[in-house]
Amino acid sequence: MLRTQYITCFITIFLLQFSVDAQIRSNSHVRSLTVDDGLPQGFITGIVQDKQGFMWLSTSDGLARYDGKNIKVFYHDAADSNSLSTNIINHLFIDKENNIWIQHSNGATDILNAVTEKFKHLSTEKE
Repeated sequence: MLRTQYITCFITIFLLQFSVDAQIRSNSHVRSLTVDDGLPQGFITGIVQDKQGFMWLSTSDGLARYDGKNIKVFYHDAADSNSLSTNIINHLFIDKENNIWIQHSNGATDILNAVTEKFKHLSTEKE
């Protein structure tokens, strides 16, 4: 599974290289984001863009929403039912309804409404 993450990361970086190159040629502003900018961690496991234009970045230590200027971070909080199931996120996917599907390392899945920023936890247990 770790090998798959490295391959996915490599492919993402490889494809982003062409996107960034195109942006530079079109005189667009390119910005690198780091932990110093507010990312919860430097290892990015997934990136999606919602219909409002926000970039969502999953890490091994939480979820970050980037609006072009600021980063808002979402963490797991055992006392808050409207938080991530865990901080270790493996994958992100956005559906046509603008919901962000979050797959955690422990097998849990959350669905985040990108507009209301409310989480729905899907059970991984058999009932």
